Amino acid sequence: MSGHAKQFKLRIHEFRHRGNTYHVCFEELDGQQFAAVYADEEVKRSLVPFPDELPNGLSPQAIRKGYIAVAQWLVTNDKWPDAQARAELSRLDSSMQAA
Repeated sequence: MSGHAKQFKLRIHEFRHRGNTYHVCFEELDGQQFAAVYADEEVKRSLVPFPDELPNGLSPQAIRKGYIAVAQWLVTNDKWPDAQARAELSRLDSSMQAA
C-alpha cells in the first residue's frame, strides 16, 4: 500500500519462546484499536480474539490479558510464525548479518 498513514503502536507485552523475542502491541489505525504480535518490526500477525468486536463490559485489563494470551498461545503451539513469516524472518536475519 502506498500512502500509509502513520500508525501508533504501543507495546503491551514481551515474551520469549525458543530463543526468539515476541512483542504484543496495540495499534491505532483510522481511530480504531487493533492488536498484533510481532516477531520483528516487519513480521507481524494481527490478533482478533473475537470475530466482530469485543463484548461490552470487558475492562481494559481483561482485553489486554486476552490479546497477550492469544499471542502466547499462537507462538507456543507453533501456530505462528507460519512458514511465510519464518522465511521473512530468515531473510531479515541474513540481511542484518550481511550488513
